[in-house]
Amino acid sequence: MYKAIDARDSSEVVIIDPKWADAIESLRTIDRQNFLLCQGCSQPVRVRAGEQRRQHFAHKHLQNCTYSDESPALREARAVLYQWLVGKFGDCVTIEKMSDDFFRPIDCWVEKDSKRFAYWIIDATMKPDKRLQVLEGFLRLGVGATFLLTADMLHADPQDADRIHLTTTERDFMQRSDYDLGKGQSLHYLDSSTRRIHTCRSLRLVHPPQVYEGVPLNNCLDDVLVSPKNGEFVHPGERERLSLYREEQEAMEKRLREAEEHNRRFVLSRMAEPRATSIPRPISSPAPFQERPAYGAVQSLEKVGTCIFCGRVTADWWTHNGVTGMCKCNECLRQGITA
Repeated sequence: MYKAIDARDSSEVVIIDPKWADAIESLRTIDRQNFLLCQGCSQPVRVRAGEQRRQHFAHKHLQNCTYSDESPALREARAVLYQWLVGKFGDCVTIEKMSDDFFRPIDCWVEKDSKRFAYWIIDATMKPDKRLQVLEGFLRLGVGATFLLTADMLHADPQDADRIHLTTTERDFMQRSDYDLGKGQSLHYLDSSTRRIHTCRSLRLVHPPQVYEGVPLNNCLDDVLVSPKNGEFVHPGERERLSLYREEQEAMEKRLREAEEHNRRFVLSRMAEPRATSIPRPISSPAPFQERPAYGAVQSLEKVGTCIFCGRVTADWWTHNGVTGMCKCNECLRQGITA
């Protein structure tokens, strides 16, 4: 653990805070007086600060405490994440935040202005009840959480760099993100030794139950940004790609609205035309979209439609809606635009 409580004034002591970098001996003095307590079980803890491992607190006597089960990989990932967040948000970051909603402390918590978001690190597979407790805990708190897995949990497909094999734990903690660009979900992995974030975007199932395919991103933590919306990791270039995607979506929706308006006006103009007196003929409901028998098949010149993709009025279509007059043209199909 990296946080202890000073029994003299109930203040929090974060041993990896920069202010303690040159004051470890002062902490050792407080340690010897048994003033440093675990915030989980209120038992005395000692300072561990050597050359081989990052300084931290450890129980003086083995207790039934949630902190005693933490792995070195979890502690190291927490420290790397905390120091990176402090560089972004300063004193707005809390490490090892206690909450009755969870079986262990929240790894990192950020509270800045009116924004609150959390980070939960996963270093091993979890039982279903534990996974449910974490997910429901953040729902009860009403706080968005970013789930971060340690790098040793990442199992890439040896034959395809875009595919990964996911455990049930990983699948349960996938999250939808704006940066998935409308497809699939995301997962984040942290390599503490190299301080790199590996993110898999737009993950979708390709071989049940565990083989997923997506867009891999891997960057140094120092080059990664934080989304002000929910605290998630944003890789270089992702904001620009998201902006371009939204512009394309808006343009597509505009073309669709224009095509629908064109068709509406066409229908109204036809309804307004005077009709010659004739013997009424039975009216049958037109069939919905009529699929072409094959790509590029000869179309009937009697059926003209407005393409929902490009907005062109054309008879060169491969599928046509007899009710609305909308179609999907062959020109868009040749360009790979089908949905």
